[in-house]
Amino acid sequence: MKKLLYAVIIIIVLLVIGGVALSSFINPDQVKTMLVEQVKAKTGRQLVIDGKLSFSLFPTVGFTLGRTELKNPAGFGGGDTLSVDQVSMSVALLPLLSKKIEVGELTLNGAHFNLITLKDGKNNLQDLTQPPAKTQTPAQSEKPAQTAEAAKTPAKPAADASVEKKAPFSIEVAGINIQNAKLSIDNQQTGQKTELSGVNLKMARFVTDSAVPVTFSASLSQGELSAKVSSSLKVLVAKNFDRFAMTDMKTTLDAKGPSIPTGHKKVELQGDASYQVSQGLATLKPIKLMVDDITLQGDASFKQGKLPSIGFNFHSSAIDADKLLAEMKQTGPAATPAASAKTPAKPASTSSKKPANSSKVPAAQAEPDLSFLKLFNLNGKLKVDQFKVANIKMDNIALQLVVKNGVLSVNKTHADLYKGAVDLEARVDARNTPASFSFAPVVKGVLIQPLLKDATGKGLLAGTANFNGKLSGVGLSDSAIRKTLSGNLALNVSDGALYGINIPSMIRKAYAAFKGQQLPADQQVEKTDFSSLSGNFNIRNGLVKTSDLALASPLIRVDGSGQTNLSSESMDFVFDTKVVGSLKGQDGKSIKDLKGLIIPVTVKGSWQQPKPGLDLNKLLKEQATQQLKKKVEDKLKDKLGGDLLKGLFN
Repeated sequence: MKKLLYAVIIIIVLLVIGGVALSSFINPDQVKTMLVEQVKAKTGRQLVIDGKLSFSLFPTVGFTLGRTELKNPAGFGGGDTLSVDQVSMSVALLPLLSKKIEVGELTLNGAHFNLITLKDGKNNLQDLTQPPAKTQTPAQSEKPAQTAEAAKTPAKPAADASVEKKAPFSIEVAGINIQNAKLSIDNQQTGQKTELSGVNLKMARFVTDSAVPVTFSASLSQGELSAKVSSSLKVLVAKNFDRFAMTDMKTTLDAKGPSIPTGHKKVELQGDASYQVSQGLATLKPIKLMVDDITLQGDASFKQGKLPSIGFNFHSSAIDADKLLAEMKQTGPAATPAASAKTPAKPASTSSKKPANSSKVPAAQAEPDLSFLKLFNLNGKLKVDQFKVANIKMDNIALQLVVKNGVLSVNKTHADLYKGAVDLEARVDARNTPASFSFAPVVKGVLIQPLLKDATGKGLLAGTANFNGKLSGVGLSDSAIRKTLSGNLALNVSDGALYGINIPSMIRKAYAAFKGQQLPADQQVEKTDFSSLSGNFNIRNGLVKTSDLALASPLIRVDGSGQTNLSSESMDFVFDTKVVGSLKGQDGKSIKDLKGLIIPVTVKGSWQQPKPGLDLNKLLKEQATQQLKKKVEDKLKDKLGGDLLKGLFN
């Protein structure tokens, strides 16, 4: 045993002495010349090695290379495709015998990679990436026949996987240190230049199945867009390379430019991520995403497949959708007057051609592009404590989003809404253009006036609302929704008021005019209180019709019918009003003549300027009928008796 140990020690000493001696006989200048000649011969490129070249052969095989430049091919200018200030790496020899790969620190300083694409589509990497043309040898030409013969031979049974499977090599890297690297992309086809600069990556000692600290930072510029990214995390690679994980991840992105909403955004991402190679499954759990004043927390997943599958479960304390939409509208050239001011205005053209933007679709008619819904499947849940859209405020939102084969479904949606609640099922079908939609809202106990004030700026209706319905349409632009919306709605509002119209006051004025009395002064609020308001609405292509509106109050009963157009925002309603309580005239006396009389009130005009009125012709006919009825009743009463008459007219 001692002799064997001595023998091993002697062999190691001899290897060390031999390695040192061999390295002393290698001339680095000869190696540099050989490399330059080989690159020229194989690629036609010029390789320039100005820096120092040194080798180590034992106990590690490695090298250190100084300033080196690989020049561009002809036609791409005299610059470099790749240049480095210094690169070094080494691999230990003896651990290889134990199936261990031990790499010394990999260092890369001042690397600069240039990718140039010419107007004809050629780039400065094609000569390096395209394989040389192969010539067919006689042996290759006979190969198909041999293959055909081989096909007749029964296949040998597969060897036992447990026997063939070899233990993987374990890998250790002393560290990776990349400093001040740069990537430049010049696309002359699009005229766009992109630069990723100041790339710094530092990784501590790497060992499989262990979490390794990593830091990264870089800057990006593309036209007027600039961004800085920095990240710190721990990386874990499974020994069998089937699982990759990133833990304690903290990444910050700071972006500026006219294409960024508000011109500046800061995004922060925190959490853990993993990827299972055999399953094609990536997960983010837990994850925290912060964009300005919006924070999302939860988990997400991505699974590869014919159609990728995405899942998520997020929570946010507050989301202002109106703010987000307003910021998105501010992006683009139209939102950068300072940039446009620098460009001199072109003289007006005298040509009869139409303006370049004459075919531009107005924003109200522009359809959103939902083709992306066909590219993946999704199943996600979202909870938001406070949410605002179209200036409508909601609390405690919970919803489920499902995307499958180009169809978006919103399931199990619930929200607290103006002291009440709303439940919703909705569907958007993007398989055709424009997309179609349908939704079924159920609203309970909602205070309607503050909702209407927030949504439209007008609180024409007050009370506690309950309604439900099923609606559908084709197109998601504002114009298309107004033109194609169809379906049915049932409404019930209790303990409320109609603002903009005072029906009892109108009746008093009409009665005074009919009697030739002085009209009472307009001192009352223009509203009509009611105890209940109900109705069913039929909607066809944006035209909303109703024939059974019913309003009840202590003074009057109203039966209404009419229609309103969602596109033109016009309306035309008739309300047959019946006085059931005691109305007082200008002199303070009860207007008994009107009790039981049906008084037709009209409301026409627009949503912004409703014009209430009185149908006098119909009123006079109704009054004449009532008077005739009263005279007949009085005469018959004398002859037939009150009880018999009561049964006849009721």
